[in-house]
Amino acid sequence: MVNLLHEPMRLQARRRPDHPAVRDQGRSFSFHWIDEHADALASTLIECGIGPGDCVAMLLDKSWHAIVAMHGILRSGAAYVPIDPKGPSTRSAEILADARCAMLIAGVETWDRLRLTGADLTATHVVIVHDEKSPEFDGTPTRSSTSLNNQSARTLDWIDATCRRDSVPVVAIVESDLAYVLYTSGTTGRPKGVEVTHRNAVAFVAWAVDALGLHEGDIHSQHAPLRFDLSILDIFAPSFTGGTVALVPERATLFASDLANWIRSEAITVWYSVPTALSMLVRVGAFVSPTPCLRLVLFAGEELSPVYLATAVRELPHVTFANLYGPTETNVCTYHVVESGFAGEGGGSVPIGRPCEHTRGRVVSDDQMVLSHAGAVGELIISGPTVARGYRGHVGTGGFVAPGTYQTGDLVEIIEPGERPLLRFVGRRDTMVKVRGYRVELGEIEAILQEAPGVRHAIVVPIDDERIGVTLLAYCVVDGDASESDLQQKCRERLPRYMVPARFVFIEDAEIPLTETGKTDRSALAKLALRTSIR
Repeated sequence: MVNLLHEPMRLQARRRPDHPAVRDQGRSFSFHWIDEHADALASTLIECGIGPGDCVAMLLDKSWHAIVAMHGILRSGAAYVPIDPKGPSTRSAEILADARCAMLIAGVETWDRLRLTGADLTATHVVIVHDEKSPEFDGTPTRSSTSLNNQSARTLDWIDATCRRDSVPVVAIVESDLAYVLYTSGTTGRPKGVEVTHRNAVAFVAWAVDALGLHEGDIHSQHAPLRFDLSILDIFAPSFTGGTVALVPERATLFASDLANWIRSEAITVWYSVPTALSMLVRVGAFVSPTPCLRLVLFAGEELSPVYLATAVRELPHVTFANLYGPTETNVCTYHVVESGFAGEGGGSVPIGRPCEHTRGRVVSDDQMVLSHAGAVGELIISGPTVARGYRGHVGTGGFVAPGTYQTGDLVEIIEPGERPLLRFVGRRDTMVKVRGYRVELGEIEAILQEAPGVRHAIVVPIDDERIGVTLLAYCVVDGDASESDLQQKCRERLPRYMVPARFVFIEDAEIPLTETGKTDRSALAKLALRTSIR
């Protein structure tokens, strides 16, 4: 029985030492290789005083470096905190402070950018990883000569060149210890960290392996960014089964034809991504060419157009499609296997499915009465072992109404009642939306805009675009000379790219539509944008 997220990698290193565990940019790394180098990194971390209860940040591009870092951090007893290396450095600094990270593992360029923010990093050890694009990189870990510019943080070897197999790290880790912290958008203008324990993560991965029929012959794609919860299944399920994870190169994500060619060349059997990526592949007819190895396509994070899904099912009749649903706080908590021959008839969105076998889903009304009849619409509450521990560094429980229970804020419709009802997503109680699968609290963007000089009020609304999914538009009430370029730059300095509004529209207070209760009518603003072709 596996209790810790990193245990299966060690077991596979004994069972299938030479089998490819990770594929990255044309290179394969065996289970033995990953196991050996994760031990070396864990030893280094432990020597620095890292252990259970600590957080170690990863400011790394998706690569074999990052996979080793995840396993090494977990073996030290600490939790890993993935941060977007291409995101605003000010946001990276905010996450480092909020998570109270004792160590940072970063690339040379990302570390240099972070230092320029003036963030207080004096209590943080630093491990520098050479950029794989640098001329001296030959595929092996090397020492960095990067200066810390008089910071009291230490530069350490990424991994000792000689792995010390005579000193395999042994740390007392229990399933209630943190495994990772994933940061999502927050309503206060600052990102919010979801604390996930080993018990939470193992329960999810073990369920996925069993329910989805994953096995040692599978080659999983790894498409999602490491800071996104979709990455957990991609990275850890193969170590549970003895399969392989292939990291999607960034260049292959830019063009659907390149991505389809990559899927075929890597003989991917299990694909998992947000619907935006899947829709892109369908739109350009990427699946028309034979894709014989592909057997399972999973999508999650946002709604997928039934039209695109029907096309994919028609073009890939040998493939099983499944819609996975769940916020970061619960990981996947419902799923729906699409019927063979699905043609998109009947209208409405694709169901999010039934609660997973290890979870309990309740649909409740505004007065918290449990709803159970077909056609009822209410808020979904999830209970079970995959529900996260809570939020890091924040006062209050948010949607965590009890240990192991999370109030999602998502409104769902009961299609078929029962102990495990069939559900369809309807909308949100608050202003949270999904953009390319990422959770975005509109209030976070609005708070940052309202910090800009001359901005009295900001309202951000989502605009649905069938081709590219949801885009964001900001209505701003301003005094003085605030310009669209100034506001866009303000957002770029603080927010990841997917949260920066595509357009800014300046309006007067009197032009803001209100509901009967006097609140801002966001739906009316979104409709106004569509009517006036504001994109």
